[in-house]
Amino acid sequence: MGELDVLRAQLWPVLPASEGPYFGVPKGETLRWILPNDRRASAAALAGWRPYSPASRLKFAAFKAMLAILGPQHVPKVLALGAPEGGGALAGVPVVYIGTPGPERKAVIHLVERGAVTAIAKLALAPGARAALAAEAAMLKRLERELPDLAAPRLLRRDAERGLTLQSVLPGRPCGRAFTTAHAEYLLRLCRPGQCDLAAAAEPIRAFWADAAGGPPPALLARWAQAGQGGMPRLWLHGDFAPWNLRRQGEEIAAYDWEAGQAEGLPLQDIAHFFTIQAQLFAESRRPLAAMRANRAVGRYLERLDLDWAQGQWLFAYHCLWAARAARGRGDVDAADFLLTQFSREMAA
Repeated sequence: MGELDVLRAQLWPVLPASEGPYFGVPKGETLRWILPNDRRASAAALAGWRPYSPASRLKFAAFKAMLAILGPQHVPKVLALGAPEGGGALAGVPVVYIGTPGPERKAVIHLVERGAVTAIAKLALAPGARAALAAEAAMLKRLERELPDLAAPRLLRRDAERGLTLQSVLPGRPCGRAFTTAHAEYLLRLCRPGQCDLAAAAEPIRAFWADAAGGPPPALLARWAQAGQGGMPRLWLHGDFAPWNLRRQGEEIAAYDWEAGQAEGLPLQDIAHFFTIQAQLFAESRRPLAAMRANRAVGRYLERLDLDWAQGQWLFAYHCLWAARAARGRGDVDAADFLLTQFSREMAA
């Protein structure tokens, strides 16, 4: 069975009935989008997406223009996929983003009514995505209960059997790549009462360190222990705090995609991810920690938490090991190697 047949088997029981065929937009050997025969609905959903490289932005703008003028059936390389018979579990006009193939692959379904996206559904397309969506659903429930004013999606429905969730829409416009005061203020709202248990947080990281690099030199281990002494604030952790998971709402930030979220995080973890993921993906020459040190909003974040840059360096190193361990677990060797390189550079400094 080819990929198109597999995707039809997964998506057709969920997607609403359509007056015309759905259309597939390929990227390489796989599909990236499934569009309805409705230009207005497609435009509403695609308006919320922003590629981050200049070349990708130009291609995406040209694609949206052709789609608006010609309709999907006349855009080069777009495939006619047919339509499901009857109707699926969702309502509205769907515009579907298909994730990259892998163990956590999912479809993000924008449900459009009267020219506006009214809800977001996520459908697991691989076994790992089921666990990720279940974790996100639990996280969104906790956030709504414990941080009701936080700008995050609300869980509307979960169908565990299908691996499907339905969430509210976060209004706003796509974010740029810079870390600003608004980003810092959002993360400071994630502070929790009490202090975290540093020894418990560091133990699995030390075990990974020993396995990945043969264990730390004694002098470096002593520095690690000294820097990590004392209490640290507890925070909710977003886990994938990056420009493409954020929205600008006036002068404030909103965050979605809480699949990697956790109730027990350390300060600077989300900020370290914000800088390291971009440094890796965009092949930046400047070291992530140097960029963080030069960013005034990051400095003010540390001051508000009564932390200094000696502790900040330790927290950055912790994040690199923590994130490298997670990357190894999902088979992302490139990300793990990049993070371990950053860790080694900064701890040797």
